[in-house]
Amino acid sequence: MRSLQFIVPLLALSSAFMAPAALHSKLSQSAISMGGKGFGGGEATRDPEPTAYDPNDPKGKQQAIHKAESFSEYLAKRAGGAAAPTDEPAAAAPAAAGGELPKDGVWSIETKTIYFDAWDPESPRTYMNFNPFERNDESAQCDMNGCFPGQSRGYKSPIRPAADWDIMQKERAMMDELAKNPKFGLKGKPGCFSLGWQKNLGAPP
Repeated sequence: MRSLQFIVPLLALSSAFMAPAALHSKLSQSAISMGGKGFGGGEATRDPEPTAYDPNDPKGKQQAIHKAESFSEYLAKRAGGAAAPTDEPAAAAPAAAGGELPKDGVWSIETKTIYFDAWDPESPRTYMNFNPFERNDESAQCDMNGCFPGQSRGYKSPIRPAADWDIMQKERAMMDELAKNPKFGLKGKPGCFSLGWQKNLGAPP
C-alpha cells in the first residue's frame, strides 16, 4: 500500500509534464491538415482577388471583396486627393514673350518684370499669366506660380533676392518706371487676382 502512495503522485506529475507536449502535437497536426487554408476553409491570403457583386442586392456591395487601393492612391487620398483636371491649355511661358527667365530661380524684380511684360490681363489668371506685382486681399505677395501664402493651393515660398541700400534704391527706380505702364494697376480683369482664380486650374507646376 505504501508503494502505491508514491506511484499515484508520480503518475499525476508525469501527466502534467506530458500535457503541453501532447497539446503542441495536436496543434501541429491541425495546422498541417489545414493545408494552407484559413479557419473558414478558404485560401489564406492577404491579397484576395476582387469579386463581382449584384448591384440589385442591398448587401452585395458589403459582402463583396473590393480591389485594394495602391500605396500611391492612399498617399493621394491622405494628401487630400488629386487636383481637379482642367481642359484649359497651359499658358505660354513668360520667356516666350518677355525674355529669358534667369537660371538661378530667384524671385527678383528682374524675373517679376519678365512675368509682368508677358502678362495678358484680358486672359484668365493662371500659374503663368498673372501680375507678379499685384497683391491679394490680404496684401500678400505671390510666389513664382501666382499663389499666395496661406490662401492659395500649392504656395511655394520663393527664393528671395539679396537686399541692401543700393539694391533697394535701384528697385525703387525700376518700380517707378513700371508704374507708368497702363496695365500696372489694373483691377477686375480676367487676369487679375480674385478669390476664385484657382477654381478651374489643376495643381501648380
